[in-house]
Amino acid sequence: MSNTTNPVRDGHTVFAVHFSNPSPWLKFAPDPDTHWKFLGCGALVFKEDSIVLRGLRRRPDGSTVSQASEIAIADILNVVREERIVRFDVRIPLSIEKPLQIWAADETSAREIVARLPAQRTPGFVYTPPQSYLTRVRLALRRLPVRPWSSHKPAPARQRTPPCG
Repeated sequence: MSNTTNPVRDGHTVFAVHFSNPSPWLKFAPDPDTHWKFLGCGALVFKEDSIVLRGLRRRPDGSTVSQASEIAIADILNVVREERIVRFDVRIPLSIEKPLQIWAADETSAREIVARLPAQRTPGFVYTPPQSYLTRVRLALRRLPVRPWSSHKPAPARQRTPPCG
């Protein structure tokens, strides 16, 4: 990979990523509520024994602030990739594992990110790929109650009043 795509700063490799789906069709969709609270575009920085997530977090007043979170490489497990989406779990002290999903700039960057992360899997880990937006809509529509048209009774016809005259 060339340094123009993934620049090396201070000996650390930097990848441009998105923390929420970059599709223009989902521009006005609500941001996913994750443990990390990052949204939009950001960066994933690989250090010797950790990664740093740099991005925007929403404030209570609706504005955003630039923040960074560092995660030890030893706390990362269950790394999977689907096209340019990279998903992995992070061990949090005194808590359960929290998922993190990022969108890399392209599939090559996603492959390189996965190659740098540990291949450790928890026992019984099974990856289920996320459903597309259309699949989720179709499943939701199937769950709606269906009312046959024959049960619909038309409103009673209005009686005409003779004109005054």
